[in-house]
Amino acid sequence: MSDADKSREELIGELEELRRVSHQRDSAVRQQERLRALAQMARGVVHDFNNSLTPIMGAADFMLTHEQILESREDTMHMLECIRAAATEAKSMVSRLRAFYRPAENSEVRVVYLNPLILGVLQLLEPLRRTNEERNGIVIQMDTELRDLPAVQASEAQMREVIANILVNAVTAMPHGGRVVITSGVEGDEVAIEIRDTGMGMSEEALERCFEPFFSTKPGNGSGIGLAMAYFVVQNCNGTIQMASEPGVGSVVSIRLPMAEVSGEAPASATQIRPARSLNILLVEKDQQLREVISAYFTSAGHTIEMLAARDNVTDTIASASFDAVLLGERTIGLSLAAATAAGGACTPPAAIVLLQTYEQRTGPETSTPAGVDVALDRSFTCAELLDSVTAAVLEKRA
Repeated sequence: MSDADKSREELIGELEELRRVSHQRDSAVRQQERLRALAQMARGVVHDFNNSLTPIMGAADFMLTHEQILESREDTMHMLECIRAAATEAKSMVSRLRAFYRPAENSEVRVVYLNPLILGVLQLLEPLRRTNEERNGIVIQMDTELRDLPAVQASEAQMREVIANILVNAVTAMPHGGRVVITSGVEGDEVAIEIRDTGMGMSEEALERCFEPFFSTKPGNGSGIGLAMAYFVVQNCNGTIQMASEPGVGSVVSIRLPMAEVSGEAPASATQIRPARSLNILLVEKDQQLREVISAYFTSAGHTIEMLAARDNVTDTIASASFDAVLLGERTIGLSLAAATAAGGACTPPAAIVLLQTYEQRTGPETSTPAGVDVALDRSFTCAELLDSVTAAVLEKRA
């Protein structure tokens, strides 16, 4: 072998070694970046959850240790509104986290009318707005300029979280008060939504990174997942989302979604349509607190509800009465789900089956709604959402 050949082989060997070392270094850098992202996410999640838990625990403890406050309806209602606002934000954060590991299933994507959804989100966030005003002594004005809209194809739950998260960001960006305006309209063949605030605005650097996962400009290291989730959801709907901002002036979030090909007018929501008579409901749920809360809410709405704490005799109970809807706790019903749904379907008329499902053990691809189930709700639902879902399911079953 000539000296030239040896030099060539030595050079190739050195290049291979350099490539191997470079690959190892790149892998180490990527691993460090992933660990930093996870650490930042963990800090944000812990911070946000603590922020939500503190007012919940504080208000509950105060009412338990100062029973005299219960004699004042105004003070009691104020405490309850604080609890609900904090719980709503915690629920919103869980839903945002879920969007990263659970894309919308085909069964979740349906025709959605955004104007009623926007109004519903504003109603849910009203306690949060009032709490901010009272706590900080400020005025936050929230206005709408909504024009008639055609439908879009989207996951209603995820679009609700997108709008809610953007509005929460807008309120957070106005520590001294201000105004939020939500507008909707049609631009070409797209539905356009704009949410404009008069908050602190963003720097050019922050604006460039605002849709990055785990990047946050909130004081105290927010989780930084809200706008990233919004980008992910809107992109999955073949839409676009953009942010414009100017420090000291405010921010504008613009969403564009393609129109859905449907005919007819936007249907009224279940909140606006109620059955002509009260509903007879069966609730199968082992969590006593959840049973009591659901029972109190449905009873206050004029419905009758029968409760079972265990799955024993569920099918016999369903067969023994004419239930309009059967609410099944997934943790409670377990393997009896198929038998319970079959019994509900055998009623005359058939009962609407609503599954109160859990998802913390579901790490693989999501499956569609189980056979025989009309509506499946994750256990982070509010009572208002549950009542609307049950009402809509019953109305559809009767139709």
